[in-house]
Amino acid sequence: MQYVVRPISDRTTFTGKPRSSPFDAPWSRTIALLGAEVRHLRGRDVVMELDVTERDLRLDGMVRANARPASPAVRIAEHVNTDPESLRSLWRAARRAAAAHPDRHDGARTAWDQVEAAAAVLGVDQ
Repeated sequence: MQYVVRPISDRTTFTGKPRSSPFDAPWSRTIALLGAEVRHLRGRDVVMELDVTERDLRLDGMVRANARPASPAVRIAEHVNTDPESLRSLWRAARRAAAAHPDRHDGARTAWDQVEAAAAVLGVDQ
């Protein structure tokens, strides 16, 4: 997976007092897991925003070994293939996975309705 690291561009969505992350994983494992998620979404062009300064980044855009993030805040953005057939395929796969299906949640439709609403907004629900 190819990715670019940037300092966080907009901190308005991060509220409250920063605290230590409850997670402890090596960078290589984190990148491998992120890569798997991006592949599942058929994404590309990943931008990872970290709470670092420009001087914490190397010339090739990767994080310096001695970088000290100010907080555990991270924002991930990626380009997902948005052609109608790809989106329709993702929607069908989500329905087949059926993790949100009402039968699995005692008839509760909230998660299922969100999947269907997203498909309607994207215009792939036919």
